[in-house]
Amino acid sequence: MKISRRNFIKGALATAVSLSFSSQAWAEESEKRFAILFNGFNCVGCEICQLACKKRNRLPENFETILSPRTYVYVSAGVRKGKEVRVRYSCMHCGKAPCLEACPVRAIRRSKSGFVYIDQRHCIGCQYCIVACHYGVPKFDPENKVSSKCHGCFDIVEKGKKPACVEACPWNALDFGKRDEIIEKAKNIAKKKDGYVYGIKEAGGLGVIYVLPVDAEELGIFPRVRKEESIYPADFIYEAILVVLMPIVGYYAVKEYLVAEEEE
Repeated sequence: MKISRRNFIKGALATAVSLSFSSQAWAEESEKRFAILFNGFNCVGCEICQLACKKRNRLPENFETILSPRTYVYVSAGVRKGKEVRVRYSCMHCGKAPCLEACPVRAIRRSKSGFVYIDQRHCIGCQYCIVACHYGVPKFDPENKVSSKCHGCFDIVEKGKKPACVEACPWNALDFGKRDEIIEKAKNIAKKKDGYVYGIKEAGGLGVIYVLPVDAEELGIFPRVRKEESIYPADFIYEAILVVLMPIVGYYAVKEYLVAEEEE
């Protein structure tokens, strides 16, 4: 990859400034987004969703119970407060996505359907996204020197199809549709099953909405993250780092990719 020092720093600065605002815009425009619904009451832990994802993305078809460059989704099972709980782990497709904001070269983008994806043609392997993610989702592929994660099958979603994992689930544990509609479905299920909904407001509103028999945040299944209506002092520090320091730090992190400009 050849890119000038001047253009890199200009691009990184523009990215930091624009994405810090555009992410919040997505958080406020839920009606334009799609989402996946995970119904923890119906999931049996068969991992058919994982196999479908691997086939769709041409990944090795070995089962893993950890996110990796070869596994974009898996289901974890355990007992919490005397209840058997199964939870899907994958990219959350945050409305306010730190990985997208942190990427200095715009390799992480948001699709028209709202899903966050990595354009590996532009990824430089700086791993900022890995550090930034609340949920520990992006993983570095040491073979190809790029980051990777679930992309929500955004390319086929925009053609009117469902994500591969949703299409494959035989237990009605996964659903897909407009985010507002998915949230209403989740609330109805939770009301009938005496369950809990997670993902409505976390991180600007997630692109994966959960219905579980326990409170996922309270029990530490998911980390505590900023909600739409919350403002923490640390957020201002984070934004300042993105806008002011990211271009400078990014230059040193990827200087081996840069080519000096010709002297004018």
